[in-house]
Amino acid sequence: MLRIGVAAAVFVIALTSTGSARGSDLPLFNFHRGDTVAIAIWRSADSQVVVAARHTATTDLNQGEGPPHQKDSNIFLCIQQPGRTICNRNATLSDDDFQVDRTLDTAVMKAVVPAEECSGVPVTCTEINLHIDLTWTASGPVDRNRFHNKLFAQVCHINEVGSLVSRHAEVRGSISDGTRQFIAGLDTVEATISKARLAWTGRGDQFCL
Repeated sequence: MLRIGVAAAVFVIALTSTGSARGSDLPLFNFHRGDTVAIAIWRSADSQVVVAARHTATTDLNQGEGPPHQKDSNIFLCIQQPGRTICNRNATLSDDDFQVDRTLDTAVMKAVVPAEECSGVPVTCTEINLHIDLTWTASGPVDRNRFHNKLFAQVCHINEVGSLVSRHAEVRGSISDGTRQFIAGLDTVEATISKARLAWTGRGDQFCL
């Protein structure tokens, strides 16, 4: 399966190949992916909060279905404080939980998501709910990047086309457990809204993607 992450406008693509085969003997593929992401990072001298919310749509045109073939929305959130971490690992979001304007002018995140709070020696962890109410407002121009790569290996012949559109933003709102406000008093060190589009066509075994 494909594993492509978008974080702070960085793409990492890993390809592995073994064995040998003639290009004409390899199966065809035509795979597309789109990601819309809002990221925010806050820090103080001894604390940090990271949030990354994402919509993903993937289409495998060889499956004979119209786009998008598969949709997914999730959030990663981690709070680090002296002696304590509170983290959520990619909780599922609904379309209403996370909304992004088509022009990347704004992004809104309103949801209650589960998380695990760990502290103490020895470490003990408890399940809590985090209430997230954040709004990103674009504060800079649109930054556009495009790329086109041809990747060849013994069993992977890939034509890769992609684009990334991103904007710096200001982010306001709150993250709390109903009592504690976790970003109050912290400085915003990064906030962006971005949209990535990727397409892979060519021939290769399943692991090429």
